[in-house]
Amino acid sequence: MGEAAGSGAEAMVAWLHEHFRPEAARGLAAVIEIQLTGPAGGRLCIQVEDGRLKTSLGGDAVPDARLVASAQDWSDVLDGRANAEMLVVEDRIRVEGNQGLAMKLRSLFRRVG
Repeated sequence: MGEAAGSGAEAMVAWLHEHFRPEAARGLAAVIEIQLTGPAGGRLCIQVEDGRLKTSLGGDAVPDARLVASAQDWSDVLDGRANAEMLVVEDRIRVEGNQGLAMKLRSLFRRVG
């Protein structure tokens, strides 16, 4: 997301739409909630349906998977400064629900760097 892009859930919404790969989401229907903790925190709901992305702040849909991380750790993952799998192992990202879906999330967005 970069420092110029800001931080928190609102900046993440912009990042997700900018980096979404519709071709990677063909045939997929899923709801993923991301809870960011800390000063720049917030809750975001990502809905993917057959190549389309919808995001909303809050979390009104029942998620198939939920990820909980600090806003800083998540920003580092999006910017390519941190590895999401390592942060899960270190218990800095908590995954609830469909673990496979949470891991697929990476393939749905273009990597930075």
